[in-house]
Amino acid sequence: MDAIAVTIATAGSHVGVAPLGTSLTGEQAAQLGRLGVDPIVGTDADLPGQVAAERDFWMLTPYGLDPGYAQFPAGLDPADILELRGRSQLREALVDARPLAEVLVEERLANLPPAQAIPAAAQIVAARSSSRWAVGADRISSRLQASMATVQRDLHTAVAEWNRDPRVAAQKPLQNITEVRARLAAASSRPPQERWAPLAADLDPRLIRQGDWPALASLMQDAHSQGHDVATATRTLVAEEPLGELPAQDLRYRLVARLDVDIDASPQGTNPPDSSPGTAQERNQPAPAGPRPPGRRR
Repeated sequence: MDAIAVTIATAGSHVGVAPLGTSLTGEQAAQLGRLGVDPIVGTDADLPGQVAAERDFWMLTPYGLDPGYAQFPAGLDPADILELRGRSQLREALVDARPLAEVLVEERLANLPPAQAIPAAAQIVAARSSSRWAVGADRISSRLQASMATVQRDLHTAVAEWNRDPRVAAQKPLQNITEVRARLAAASSRPPQERWAPLAADLDPRLIRQGDWPALASLMQDAHSQGHDVATATRTLVAEEPLGELPAQDLRYRLVARLDVDIDASPQGTNPPDSSPGTAQERNQPAPAGPRPPGRRR
């Protein structure tokens, strides 16, 4: 039903594909690779869904794919969104899908110490097209305040390993998924002020020092739980115009104006991070979204 919902909501511009199980198989990944179309991974917003998306990335990238990631509201899968919120919201989640690699890099930068985060993030960047390497390296360097030489060294090592044999290179992160699960579980249990502090410090160091920071962090958590890409939204808002003298208050007002956030919704009313509602348990919906950009290096 989720696959059908994707196709209906987008009038066929996106075609829903359901693996019919809890995990994408190697044969299914190979079939998607033969299509030559970058898929969008649409797993549940809970912990098992996040872990499944991590696994999907390493299953798909050896076939030259650069999957996107559709972020859905907590507790809702595509069929639920189509029924309860209409076609436009489901279509918007798919059209606005961000590269899954960026989601995984962000997890490493937020949850690992720099010495571990740099090679781990570089491993993800190396699995993408060479046209993405410079931007990926710059992101790692600026976020961790690390020298570009250090980042480029780790990226060069990861690229060399990936180019020798992508499938072999993907096995190591696949074997370490239990570690990712543990980090994600720990991150989900942190209070909003702590959970969103790294992003806030990256946006504007003044944010976490202002009295309005707890309210902003709570709003960011609400927006995340309701399926919004908080990192992209906040970075876009700050890039459009620098924050004022009261940065946390300023950004909170901008987020409310920009995003459709139900500020009365309680995160406690959603399912716990490590559970999936009903038939949505640990389901993937990779949905091919469009032609793969030319010029890939492999």
